[in-house]
Amino acid sequence: MEVMATRRLTLEQRGGQSEVLVQLAQPQQDEHGDFVCLLEIAGLGEEHRYPSHGVDGIQALQLALKTASAVLDAHARQGATLRWNDETNLGFDS
Repeated sequence: MEVMATRRLTLEQRGGQSEVLVQLAQPQQDEHGDFVCLLEIAGLGEEHRYPSHGVDGIQALQLALKTASAVLDAHARQGATLRWNDETNLGFDS
């Protein structure tokens, strides 16, 4: 995965803190002419990869950011607090 951007988050749960790493790959064109942007999230248990597909690189990137927001919001609803720069707004809203 060719990493284009990285965001480090702080996960607070059960009285402790750990790091969550969110990485986005540069969108790549697939064999059908569409684009895919790979999102990788590490630090929430198992490492997860989520491919987001779009008709161009920007749409694939937008969908990857929406996926990041949905995955992280779901984890926060399970009782964890995620922070970026000491704020609970993680900045993935688009």
